[in-house]
Amino acid sequence: MDDTTHANRLKEWYANFIPLFREEFSKLSKEERKHITSWHDYHSPCQIEVFWLKRPNWQLIVETHLENRPDGQVVVNGPYDNENFQDEVSSVLNESRWKIQTDSGKSQYSDAVAEQLHRFVFSAKNALFMDWQKLNGFTQILNAKNYRITHFHGNMADFNYRAYLQHIIRETKQQIEEYNAKPVSPQTKSPKIEYPKGFATYFYPPIIVDGNPKRSPEEIFQGVKSTNISTFDKDLFEIMFDDILVLVERDGFIGVCTDVKKKSLDILNTIMMISILDGLEATVVREHELSDIEYIPESKKITSRSYSYNSPRNKLFDGIPDKTMEFETRYVEKENIKKIFDKASKIFLNKSLAEDLRILLDATTHMKDSEFSQSFIESWKIIEKHLKQKWSQKSPNKTKFPTSETMITDLKDELKENFSIFTDLRKIRNNIMHGPKDVTKQESQKCYDISKEFVLKNSNFNS
Repeated sequence: MDDTTHANRLKEWYANFIPLFREEFSKLSKEERKHITSWHDYHSPCQIEVFWLKRPNWQLIVETHLENRPDGQVVVNGPYDNENFQDEVSSVLNESRWKIQTDSGKSQYSDAVAEQLHRFVFSAKNALFMDWQKLNGFTQILNAKNYRITHFHGNMADFNYRAYLQHIIRETKQQIEEYNAKPVSPQTKSPKIEYPKGFATYFYPPIIVDGNPKRSPEEIFQGVKSTNISTFDKDLFEIMFDDILVLVERDGFIGVCTDVKKKSLDILNTIMMISILDGLEATVVREHELSDIEYIPESKKITSRSYSYNSPRNKLFDGIPDKTMEFETRYVEKENIKKIFDKASKIFLNKSLAEDLRILLDATTHMKDSEFSQSFIESWKIIEKHLKQKWSQKSPNKTKFPTSETMITDLKDELKENFSIFTDLRKIRNNIMHGPKDVTKQESQKCYDISKEFVLKNSNFNS
């Protein structure tokens, strides 16, 4: 079958599927229609444009709802040979139909598609030595107003479009039945299904839960991962942090179901520090590393995810590699990762302890990055807090805290043999803040070790 025949077969598939979808969609209840459009929306006007790579046989599918393009238009670009793919798609994206603003007004459609194509090509490069013919189904999905972009491993035309549609409808009905079966008081139950927003990130360094760490010599040589997680088999478990739902997937993706960014960061970084203390290396989550998600509360499913900052952590959106430049992917048993999250959810309720742990995480990450001055300052925050607590106990009638120098002097008897250590650390801290002092690794490590000891000693962390 030549390329033109392949392309025409895919066009025919959509030409049959879209009218059938609309026909069956019209038969659904209002609630079912509301639910189904979060994943599958082919209302008029609808256009399909496919960017098709031959090896591996993958497709990037762009669904749009643009008034200036014909309804039902299907454009198939490819299938292209690998050596021509990037030139061909670059030429397509320069065509006028892509040079219009998205609804956000911040970029053109060509920019949004180009960003997804970049990830698509990156994933394809990693698949050179994989048996990619065994991969089948959707991987990454980007939902936005008036357009949706999906990465598909395989050829959509190989699906029975009738069976595929029935699967969509059956899954939708099942999810709604499960939701309606839950005992909800008449006062709080609402027929409206909302898809709220949250924030998420990947565990880093990367992990695979319940994967197979054994690799053949060939796989080690090729430097590719030996575990591939199906899109439909990623869900691992869910857990509550206070009143906030957290969704965990097998590839280390953690979704925090709140639209409050600081709260999300607090939860994620509490998890990361608990992980370190339990022996599983992790790094602090920075605000720019958060991705936006939407989720269905009833089914506890993440429906869309996107990110804008290209950090090592966010590159995991393109797939979990066997190795990064700095770390190897770790294979973790579900029981162990569940224990970390259980402990973190309990610690999170202790606001003071959780805050100390997050400060300690900052100090830990700076230390690993050889940023000794920054690590020292973060560690000193914990020490100073500890000194204030001890000073308050000794001087309960005094409401205003003196300088750290005065506190250390006042606590000389309590500090005993550590008095000189705290005095030296305070001098280093002052030199950092008021002069060009370079902190040595040994000085930073000393401050870090003491702060860590304070956090663990003055808590029930290990209980």
